[in-house]
Amino acid sequence: MSKQGSRDESSHELHRTVSRLLSSAASLDDLARRVLEAICVGEGWPFASFWERDDAARVLRCACIWHRPHDTGLAELGRMTEALTFSKGLGAPGRAWLIGEPQVVENICDEHSFQRRALALRAGLRSAIVFPLMHEGEVFGVIDLIGRVPPGDREIEGLFVPLGARLGEFLARMRAADPGSALSHSHAGV
Repeated sequence: MSKQGSRDESSHELHRTVSRLLSSAASLDDLARRVLEAICVGEGWPFASFWERDDAARVLRCACIWHRPHDTGLAELGRMTEALTFSKGLGAPGRAWLIGEPQVVENICDEHSFQRRALALRAGLRSAIVFPLMHEGEVFGVIDLIGRVPPGDREIEGLFVPLGARLGEFLARMRAADPGSALSHSHAGV
């Protein structure tokens, strides 16, 4: 099988996994952690974070992280990530929220607004993609993946945009079912 064929099969498997997770999710906490793990393990990303929109504070808050187990550099990056918030338009997560499109950071060294740059570089990570979780033009959160190699255009359009739409629809349904409550805020790591 060609490298592209293998990549396509991996993407299809990830979509099937996310479908199963969405149909069986008991809570956002459980879903977020399992989706991040599925993306990272299935697509080879060492670190991911799931950001929720906090309407009262007008920021994105880290709801959950996942990273390769037993990596102290990634654990340190995770602790810093959990403490951050992003306003609309600030940092790659804030830009994805504002623009409603995936944001690719090809080289973290060149991204001066990347607050976790020093820890990411120390862990050997060089690039990132942040994609919005959208439904009907509204961003409900974002997922942030940090790795060694930036994704290609085909991966962004074929994998991350559709995942963002499916997860955005799920978040929209959660908010519609209980509009008075904020989405949960778990900081469950690995």
